[in-house]
Amino acid sequence: MRKKIIILGICLYGAGWLRAQEIPAVLYREGEVQTADLSGRIEFHAVAKDSSAHLGFPTAVLTGGARDEILAAYGRTDTARHIRLTKSTDGGDTWQELRTDDSWTGEQYRALSLFNLGREALRKRSGVAYRGRGKSIVLFAGGNPLSISATYTDGEKWCPFYPVNSFGGFRVTGLVRLRDGRHMALFHDDGRFIYDDGQPTRLRKSAIYKIYSSDGGLTWSRPQLILKHNLYGLYDAEIVPSRRRDNSDLLIVCSDRERRVSFLAVSSDDGETWSYPEELPPLIRGDRFRIVSDKTAFYVIYRDMGTCLEDGSVNPTFGDLMLWRGDLRELSRGRWNGLKVRLGDNYPAEKTDTADLRFSDSGYASVLPLTGRRLSVIVYGRWEAEHPPYVRNFIVDTRQLRKLKRKL
Repeated sequence: MRKKIIILGICLYGAGWLRAQEIPAVLYREGEVQTADLSGRIEFHAVAKDSSAHLGFPTAVLTGGARDEILAAYGRTDTARHIRLTKSTDGGDTWQELRTDDSWTGEQYRALSLFNLGREALRKRSGVAYRGRGKSIVLFAGGNPLSISATYTDGEKWCPFYPVNSFGGFRVTGLVRLRDGRHMALFHDDGRFIYDDGQPTRLRKSAIYKIYSSDGGLTWSRPQLILKHNLYGLYDAEIVPSRRRDNSDLLIVCSDRERRVSFLAVSSDDGETWSYPEELPPLIRGDRFRIVSDKTAFYVIYRDMGTCLEDGSVNPTFGDLMLWRGDLRELSRGRWNGLKVRLGDNYPAEKTDTADLRFSDSGYASVLPLTGRRLSVIVYGRWEAEHPPYVRNFIVDTRQLRKLKRKL
């Protein structure tokens, strides 16, 4: 009898939790898509928090070792810019700081990007050999030159940073393994770091470049221009394979920070050529995109940069952390679909009557698939009104998103 009561209590508690999750406040409606507010209603944990320093620009990967083990790096901006490393062995519930090299300090190490390249042996570099059966995890650091470090020990030991090549770049925002085994990475530049015959390219607008590695991330090719727009600058390109089984298309989502417009480009030949960037509807007008997918949908995490709604009213989620679930290809065809929710309310640094990028410092999320059909969204923002920006880990249950879509 007691066992039945306990089971009944658990079921009722779970049902109540589901009801609370499935009936959130609806902030506004765009076409047939409603934007629901899940901020404060989903599970989250502080990855790194300090009342005396700005903590931001996080990047994270699954190590592939223990179950749901996450390695994360972020920047601490106080008197000097420091790279910090931290690890979680329980899917992001708790975190433990790792030791970093004293040389990992400086302005050039602000834009960080972690990627797990798998079991690719790195050759001897800087007098240190990293070989073995472990996973190869690389850490890019934006600047001039673009630099890289690597670990084979899930973040415990790293080789020193060394130049990727003779060029610079802002931030490596996307990386994918191609069918021929090579890796392709993406970054943007406005002519500041990419040179042509010894002179800056002097692009009027930022454009997207690709680089290749055929030796597991040790060395990289010269950059090749792949995307530019006649009217807009292109920044922060995220690349993701198509989730459809009948093709192997690659998709790029990027944005113009200043004009706050988002774009989609498609490649059907493993990244060799790309379609002209096609403007996405205002439904996901934002920047700093991160995307994962499963068999049912794409999950797009981004910073909302839409200043106004369709009716001309002020967008209540400007600068906030958003999640959109749906089909990118259908959205690019003008078919407004999917589910849009606010994950985190990003408080402005100052009160302002107009939407201003300076007061909306957040984004650059890492989105990692966990067991139990969950997503780990590691991102920084001003999550408390009187606290400097810090790094949080939001836990998103994709099953609940599907139920929420049906409910709305």
